[in-house]
This record gives sequence, C-alpha cells and structure tokens, in this order.
Amino acid sequence: MMQMATQQQNPYLALALPGRADDMFKMCMEANGYKLVPEQATPTSNDGTGNGQGTLSSPNGDKYVGEYRNNKPNGQGTFTSHDGKKYIGEWKDGKRNGQGTFMLPDGGKYVGEWKDDNPNGQGIEYSANGNKYIGEFRDGHKVGQGTFTFPDGRKYVGQFRDNKRDGQGAFTFPDGRKYVGTWKDDHPNGEGTEYRGDGSILRFGVFENDAFVKGQ
Repeated sequence: MMQMATQQQNPYLALALPGRADDMFKMCMEANGYKLVPEQATPTSNDGTGNGQGTLSSPNGDKYVGEYRNNKPNGQGTFTSHDGKKYIGEWKDGKRNGQGTFMLPDGGKYVGEWKDDNPNGQGIEYSANGNKYIGEFRDGHKVGQGTFTFPDGRKYVGQFRDNKRDGQGAFTFPDGRKYVGTWKDDHPNGEGTEYRGDGSILRFGVFENDAFVKGQ
C-alpha cells in the first residue's frame, strides 16, 4: 500500500574515468591516453604540475572543462562522460566537493552538496519517473530527515536510513488519508495511527510490514 521504489545502489559513483575513483584524474598523463590541454595555465613547475583552466579529455570521449591545480580539477568545472552523464559544480583535488549538479541521460538529476565525490549534506534528487526527494544525503544515500514526493501526489515526510524510510514518519495520500508512526525497512513497523481523509482516526496500534496487527 505504501511501497516506495528505492534505489539501493549508489548512482553517483557511475561518473568516473576508468580506474579507482580517487585516482580518476591521476590518469591525465599521455602515457595512459589522457591529455590535459591548458587554456590559461600558469607556468608548469619542475615536477610536472600545473594550474589554471583547461580541458582534460580521454580517448573514450570523457571530458573535463574547468579550473585545475596540480593537474587535477580544483574549483569550478564540468565533467561529461561518454555515455551522457554530466556534473557541473565545484571540485577539490579531483573529486566533486561543494555545490554541484549531477545529471543522467534519462532525465534524473541531483542538485546539492557534495563531499569526497558523493552527495553529502542537503540536496534534491529528481528521478526520471517523476519522484522527488528533498533532504539529507550521506555517501550518496538518503539518510536523516527528508521528504519524498510521488508524481501522483503521495508524500512521505520523515526519517530515512540507507535509502529506506526508517524511523518516525508520515505518509499522506492525495485524498487526505494518512499514516503517522514508526517505519522500518521502508514499511510501517511499530506503533502508528491511520487517519481517514477527513482527519478522523481510523485506527491506532501496532503495524507489521504495512499490516495492522494489534489495536491499542
């Protein structure tokens, strides 16, 4: 009845050059096929580092355009992957850090805070199917307090844990019906109250995986 499709995998790790995410911009050496083309660069130091603005491109079509320091994205920049994913925002030492927008080819989008290459902090996630989440993120997952809205008007306001509704929360239907209470593993589990569309109480008691099991 109150099922919400949640994405258990972290979609934000998909935007990376081949190799480990924390090494993604160490591959700019031409020996590995990556080439940094400066546009407004300061003189390169003796150890091969550079600062300024430029384009970092790869043979498979991935490209970064923006500010860099020590041959890594630092500051404002745009990274576009060969399969259509795109990030526009702030960078630190080759990782997405600060405010940024991540876009998927299917229309999905995340706008908000980043840290260590993942959504961390406050953000908004738009899904291609019309779902919308506003709230807290940790390492790319929905956690803490947030609001999840469905395209048909259903809404959940409450606590999340690892992309699932978990803790105290309220689920409201477009006709005014509502469940307010405890959630676990994305379902009503524990004490809760169901309300009719006119605001009157339908029942109060204990729920188990959406089902009402005991009145109080």
